[in-house]
Amino acid sequence: MAEGIQITCTRCGKSITAWDDGNPYYLDARGKKQYAYHPDRRRDQCIGNDSPYLCLSCGQEFMVDSRDPIDECPQCHSSAIADTFHLDGRKCPYCAEGTFSRGVVTPREFRWQAVRYHIDRVNQRWHSQNGGIILRYFAVSVGRDAYKLAFQTKDLTWTVEEVYRD
Repeated sequence: MAEGIQITCTRCGKSITAWDDGNPYYLDARGKKQYAYHPDRRRDQCIGNDSPYLCLSCGQEFMVDSRDPIDECPQCHSSAIADTFHLDGRKCPYCAEGTFSRGVVTPREFRWQAVRYHIDRVNQRWHSQNGGIILRYFAVSVGRDAYKLAFQTKDLTWTVEEVYRD
């Protein structure tokens, strides 16, 4: 059975779902790729695999065919590319500050009204979905004050939603 994982940037929260078996395929009578995922019986006919890759320079996501592999990004021609299943520990190209981890997003600090706040503790986390946009929420403590932070996964932005001052 295929293993699916969620890889998330420790800084900006960009998430990528990856599968260990990629996209195995066989060619039909017309020579067109047909994908066969577990437990499809046609997996025995598979002759290649389209694996999702990420360019670690520009953030372009693309497929690499095992029968015709490439060693550079089709968009920026960087050789810094990685199979999405093997992004753990790699630098995030979207924010250029965090690294991908199989763990969860954990805010460490935020800037609000021209002041930088170091987060002492994440007290609670939850998420909601608005259309196709996932919003991740965090109740955090900074000293004796509490804040509700929101992270929007579509454009990778943070907002301070609520403030509770002691």
